[in-house]
Order: sequence, then structure tokens, then C-alpha cells
Amino acid sequence: MKRHILWLLPMITLLLTGCPRCGDPEELYMGPLPDEALGYVPYHNGETVRFLHSRNMSVTFTAWRATWPQESSLCGECCDKIIHYETNITQLVPDYPLFDIRLEIANPDESLYWLTATVGGSSFRIPTNGPDTSTATRVDSIQVDSTWFHDVYLLQGSWGTPGEEAVYVDSIWYNYTEGILKIIMSNEEYYTLTRE
Repeated sequence: MKRHILWLLPMITLLLTGCPRCGDPEELYMGPLPDEALGYVPYHNGETVRFLHSRNMSVTFTAWRATWPQESSLCGECCDKIIHYETNITQLVPDYPLFDIRLEIANPDESLYWLTATVGGSSFRIPTNGPDTSTATRVDSIQVDSTWFHDVYLLQGSWGTPGEEAVYVDSIWYNYTEGILKIIMSNEEYYTLTRE
């Protein structure tokens, strides 16, 4: 009997001391997404946006937009912080079997808004706190469908992958007042925003 107790004692000690007790996490509340953040994505529910393919095919996208509360934590052994914030998702759904366009903006950090676009199989980081030179090039102005746009970003797909067809979205042109101005494919075809 003593031998069994002596054997159990190290096991109990290991169980009690092997995993540290976690304290209560600090909860951070970032609040709702302000209008300033929502202004980086210019699409509204029910709005239609038309793009013209480089071979003259027109595709109309309809916008759908909603905001949800989110919760995130940076967990390892213990979760020391839980962050409460909001994410606004804008989905542009085409009237032709093409690709969806999805934009997400969130406020998990006090210093900036996190804005991403997923177009086809590629994802893009859109700067909201000055240009992010690793993935974006700020262009003074460009002409698209006979209209000049200013303060435009040329965004390269930062972690996109080609699909089975090996044609994927390579880059996009974006500005805060009109949204996506041009979508450039890996085979050099493109879609441009049109007013027709």
C-alpha cells in the first residue's frame, strides 16, 4: 500500500504544478465601427456596380452589406486579452457565374482599421492608415472608362493562389470613393468599372 501511495505522490504533484493557473483575461472593447471606417468601403446594400471585361462583356454585381460583433484573443497557455470589435462585410455578387468580391473592414486595434478584399482566389490588403508599401502603390490618378480617378491604390495580391484553371486575379486598382476601379487577371485580361 505504501508503495502505491509513493508512486501516486509524484503523479499528483505533476498534475497540480504542471499547468499554470490562468488569471482572468483583460477584456478590451473597441466599440462599434465608426462612420469614418465604413467610408473606406463605398458600396451600399442593393447598389449595383458594373464592370466591363476587356473583351466587351458587361457583368453587373449587386452589393450586400452587414456588420457583426467579433471577439478575438491571443491565446497560448493563457488568454491574457480578449478583444471585442466589429467587422463589416460587403459582398458583391455577380449576375454571371464569375467570382464574388468580398470586402471586410474591422477595428480590432485602436491605431488603424483592418481592410481586406478577396477577389476570386486572391486577397488584398487595402491601406487605411497611410500607404502600406509592401502591398500597395499609391497612384496620383488614372483614367478608367473615360473618367479620371484620383488617390488610387494599385494593390498586388498578397497571398492569392491560382485555381485549377490557372487564371486568377493578379492585381486591383482601388480608391475610397468608388471602390474597385479595375481588376487585372493573370492572363492579362481585365475588368474595368463602367458607367454604361
